[in-house]
Amino acid sequence: MSRIEATHRELERKLSDLQQRSALTISAELHSVMVVWLQTVQIECELVRKKNKRNLIAIYNPYTQIIEPWRCELTNQPINKFILDEQMRIARA
Repeated sequence: MSRIEATHRELERKLSDLQQRSALTISAELHSVMVVWLQTVQIECELVRKKNKRNLIAIYNPYTQIIEPWRCELTNQPINKFILDEQMRIARA
């Protein structure tokens, strides 16, 4: 039993030594910042599913020249193709 205990202690010592030798420390400093204010265009959209309607706002970004994608209300991921489910939530198509 004492040999097994000694082996476990040696293993723990080697693992901690390995972690210390392979540890990586990263630091970052802010060099410069540029704040850009863009005027965006907000477009009111009315989405219709059967007899239900939902109003949403689509945002056009002039810098990227695209309409910003909406987010899936189930996963909070940006999506380009979507459907409205029964509760009128935006979901991935």
